[in-house]
Amino acid sequence: VDDRLPTMTYWHSFLLAFIGASFAASLLFAATRKNDKQSKRVHLNYRRQLASSNLAQFADPKSVTARSDSSNTNNIDLWTRSANCIPGAMAMACTPSGLIWEGYPTIQSNIDPCAILAGKQILFIGDSFVRHAFVAFVLWLSGDYTAGALQSPHDIDCEGPGQFAEKKCRVQLKDTVQVCRGQVSYTGRDSAWPTISADDVSNNDYVVWGAGNHGINGVVHFEGAFKRRRGVNNAKVLQKYIIAPTCRAIPRNATMGAKVVWLNTHVRITHRYKDETRPVLQKYHDEMPVVLANECNITKFASVWDLTRALVDYHPDDAAQMTWDGAHWGGVVNLYKAYAIFNTMIEQ
Repeated sequence: VDDRLPTMTYWHSFLLAFIGASFAASLLFAATRKNDKQSKRVHLNYRRQLASSNLAQFADPKSVTARSDSSNTNNIDLWTRSANCIPGAMAMACTPSGLIWEGYPTIQSNIDPCAILAGKQILFIGDSFVRHAFVAFVLWLSGDYTAGALQSPHDIDCEGPGQFAEKKCRVQLKDTVQVCRGQVSYTGRDSAWPTISADDVSNNDYVVWGAGNHGINGVVHFEGAFKRRRGVNNAKVLQKYIIAPTCRAIPRNATMGAKVVWLNTHVRITHRYKDETRPVLQKYHDEMPVVLANECNITKFASVWDLTRALVDYHPDDAAQMTWDGAHWGGVVNLYKAYAIFNTMIEQ
């Protein structure tokens, strides 16, 4: 018995140690899960607070400056640090580091967009870039940055910045929204390459149109070799196959020039294809207004090219946090698109 006692004591001690370690590990796992759940709740509440309140600290939803000169030929950086921004937070009109844009379009004036647009019906037609601008416009004029563009019910992670996401959140957006105490109606219609019609122009007070980041093979039938990205960011190809045929079917008169706003392209952080490089995009941005003026008598153009160029070139760390794929921008840039669209609408 004496010979066996040390052995039994050894295994007994080992077993007790193993049980104790397992119990401690289970407690640690439970605590970690609890902390994760708490962190997720805090994160969601944080996003909702940012989306609903931060803009009110520095931008009255009823104020924006109308300016016609959107050029910044010297590529000057007009992103400026502001005490009204919260450093590190994704405020709706500020970069994560607390910068606000002081070029065109600006947001400091006594102009009341709800009063100016009262009784208007506005149609947004375009790809995902236009859809995001539509969302920003609705959030701005509704004052509901948490869920102003969302259907009810909706997934909670689609609230706030999630309204600019793709995949599941895009199908939870409203198609038609009443804002400004029900005085202004917005309708969104998006696809890879949507076109406008005579009815679109006659039945709405303004039509916001834009596209170009998708090929036109699904719109136009081509004989011969299939080119998936035919016409992407190419003004001449789009003029021949999309713009000219579309506008020939619409009476060419002053109505097109007064009602239709073309939302131009923006600068990307990176490119996945050769047709998304900076020189290609710059050429597309500069040539489309000429094409649209010649073919359609469209003379209203909204652009955040200078804003996004300065953001990418001078503030790459901020820019990297404001897009999830290097091409689509989140709420900050799209809010400035909404300002640019409004400014363009009311210009004489």
